Amino acid sequence: MFLSHNRSGASADMVSVWSYRVALWCGALPLTVGASIFLLWLLAGWTWLMVAGGCLLVAGPLVVLVGFAALGRGWWMERSAPPDTRRHSWRSSALVAALLLFNFPVAGGIVVAAIAIVSRYTIVVVNQSGKTLDDVVLEGGGRVVRFDPIPADASASRNVWFSHDDNELDFRAMSGTTPVTGTVLEYVTDSLGGRTITVDVDGTKGFRRAEFR
Repeated sequence: MFLSHNRSGASADMVSVWSYRVALWCGALPLTVGASIFLLWLLAGWTWLMVAGGCLLVAGPLVVLVGFAALGRGWWMERSAPPDTRRHSWRSSALVAALLLFNFPVAGGIVVAAIAIVSRYTIVVVNQSGKTLDDVVLEGGGRVVRFDPIPADASASRNVWFSHDDNELDFRAMSGTTPVTGTVLEYVTDSLGGRTITVDVDGTKGFRRAEFR
């Protein structure tokens, strides 16, 4: 009887240990992989990483559910085991549960940050007119973006998130007493960002626009 009792306790203890380990891995794995994909995407900008991130958004909650199931099993086996063989307290279970739950706000934050980045336009105005540019304004897509005066041979940049689709993004400024106006983009949209638009203001030709993805 005593030997049987010890074997039963040891078996329950082993199941409990492995259940807690599985739950811990299920909490740490999506966090680590998700953060790594996001950071690598920020550095390299590879499109396939966005696909990988989307797949993780689907698989991650499933992994977390497996972790909660393992945690519940481990907690139940721990409760069923003799007191002298229990290894994990309720605090351990709470910490593992917190790690599993932490995946959701982190994933939400990464999604929000990624959407903000891919929908962002960066406007760079380069002043090569030989004079200070005053009253620099870009207007379109539901936004009016104003720049501080830009000295000669200097540049300034702004990040812009357009609120809706529009036909044009227009530019206007004053180079001394000479107005500089024109169309930077013929069409802007709030769903296709991730671009850098460089506006080179020239003293004789008005301005040139170079677009980069």
